Amino acid sequence: MNSGQLRKYDRFRSRILRNQRDVIIYLPPGYDEQADRRFPVLYLHDGQNLFDSATAFNGQDWHMGQTADYAISAGLVQPLIIVGIYNTGKGRIREYTPTKVPRLGGGRADGYAKFLIQEVKPFVDRDYRTQPDTSNTGIGGSSLGGLVSIYVGLKFAHIFGKIAALSPSVSQLRQNPKTCQPPNACANRQTPINNGDFSQKYFAHVFHATHYN
Repeated sequence: MNSGQLRKYDRFRSRILRNQRDVIIYLPPGYDEQADRRFPVLYLHDGQNLFDSATAFNGQDWHMGQTADYAISAGLVQPLIIVGIYNTGKGRIREYTPTKVPRLGGGRADGYAKFLIQEVKPFVDRDYRTQPDTSNTGIGGSSLGGLVSIYVGLKFAHIFGKIAALSPSVSQLRQNPKTCQPPNACANRQTPINNGDFSQKYFAHVFHATHYN
């Protein structure tokens, strides 16, 4: 089985959020050899948890590279680019939540969305052979990453055509239900929501359900 490749960008700076974080990009097998081909893109939060147990929370990563390699080689999904955006540690709750909660803070998801849309996505579309249209652009994550995926994906449905929310912390959305602008932006959305653990099987199911195949 052929393997994809990882490219890491240390201290990717955001003028919008006035901070920096690492960004890691998975390129599918055959990316360099298929110079005329463009690929769909999935943007995932908590990037340090995706590929490397050394950087993952509690030392347990998602094995995203191996899982993507398997799903692609097995024909479960077409080759795609995966962009892992690291969280900033203490700033995670603040950036991944749309509303402010007493004692926990939060409420800067709109700024984080602006960072994704105006800084990360243009960088990826410029430097890599992407299919930048809505139908080929997805967003995903788990826990608070699932929450911010739902919030950003629905609010900016003209940019993110697919959402993968795994065990999302959705209680905050009940406090701020007006996440779809314009009001019909949430219509006919494909939003797989999983309440169990992340697995290779579910990863393949998510991509199949969201039509990355």
